[in-house]
Amino acid sequence: MTERELTLADYLAMLRRRWMLIVVLALAGGPLAYGVSRFLPDRYKSQTLVLVERPSVPERIVQSLDTEDLSQRLSSMQQQILSRSRLEPIITQFGLYSSDVNKIPMEDLVGRLQKAIEVNPILPMAETQSRQLPGFYVNVTMGNPRTAQQVCTAVTSMFIEENLRQRQEHSANTTDFLVSQLAEAKTNLDEQEAETYRYWQSRPVGERLIAVCELSDAAYAFVANFKGAPVHDDQGLQRPVARVQRKRS
Repeated sequence: MTERELTLADYLAMLRRRWMLIVVLALAGGPLAYGVSRFLPDRYKSQTLVLVERPSVPERIVQSLDTEDLSQRLSSMQQQILSRSRLEPIITQFGLYSSDVNKIPMEDLVGRLQKAIEVNPILPMAETQSRQLPGFYVNVTMGNPRTAQQVCTAVTSMFIEENLRQRQEHSANTTDFLVSQLAEAKTNLDEQEAETYRYWQSRPVGERLIAVCELSDAAYAFVANFKGAPVHDDQGLQRPVARVQRKRS
């Protein structure tokens, strides 16, 4: 069976066959939609935008202090904030679902509030070439506009406070790690100095004097080259070493 392209005559034929249905839908569609909307409950959405300010220090330092991605922190905070222990006080504080408090278990009311809260991350712009999330939206949909705004403000405040707490905890752990690394480095340096001291204490006096003279010569040459002055007295620099060698012989 071959298919042919529909022409204008075909469309007019279909219109003549279905003209009654089209007229009925055109006349009854608007009033029917209005009537249905009158029976649907009113829903109001309150939205808050939370932007994350990036540190002003170089990125190599930021990575060493804050390696956790915002998306990971956001997922962790969302699980904590949308738990029953955090949402039940909000239900009590703002009197949410007051007509159902004594009829429905608190777990179901918390689940209803969880469905009313949406957290949507903001995707970074392609021009920035950044993989870090610039922020996120907190949306709360309720039957009362004032209640939706109050709940959205409370949930947003919990996200900000939780983020601050995690950052402070992470900074404290980083500081403790750096302090421990510094103490370990100092201990290793003290052990190396003690080992060096014991080594030279076990060497003869003449060898220690030769080492001191060689270090003095190297220091003098370094200072002279640093200041741009040529080293003229090469023989004078070797005289203390020669005297020590003559004494040893």
